[in-house]
Amino acid sequence: MSELPSAPAPKTASALSMVGMPRLVKLAAASQVWGSAVGTWAVVRELTSSDGGTVWGVLLALALVYYTLAGVSALFVLRGRRRAMPYLALAQLPQLIVLQTAHFKYQLLSGLYVIAKIGAFTGAEFGIMSSFAFRWGTTAGDWELGVNVVAAAVLWYLLSPAAQRAAEASRFPLRALDQLGGGGSDEGAG
Repeated sequence: MSELPSAPAPKTASALSMVGMPRLVKLAAASQVWGSAVGTWAVVRELTSSDGGTVWGVLLALALVYYTLAGVSALFVLRGRRRAMPYLALAQLPQLIVLQTAHFKYQLLSGLYVIAKIGAFTGAEFGIMSSFAFRWGTTAGDWELGVNVVAAAVLWYLLSPAAQRAAEASRFPLRALDQLGGGGSDEGAG
């Protein structure tokens, strides 16, 4: 009597391979979770110890909302929830530009970053951290303008047609490839 072959063992996916996105996006999302946790901790600590004015309190509350949105959306993307992708894209916008003049400074970073800078310091700055700086009045240093290359790359991918097709393919796995708008042939078209 012959025995039936056993079924193959189910494959388990790691958290980084669940979502059909490039590794850079997954790495940026994972680092954004960490950056959001550190940023939230710093903002809450400042809110509880500061007796600053209304403007400072509003800025800190906005930073807290940002870090919460960025962290939750990154967690949901890593868990394979495609509906969180627009929120992760939205979380990249405040991180795109770093600006400092003689009277103003703005910087908001969460997680992995590579900043290409020109001005007083021309070059690249990179790391993994959380930072929020918003100053007006007299600031130290000359002018600098920087672009966060990681945030720009993640935003570009999330808004690209390839990411939209991947999101559709994961929502409707049995839909034909030509209905998703990519890779279909024109054979049989009249």
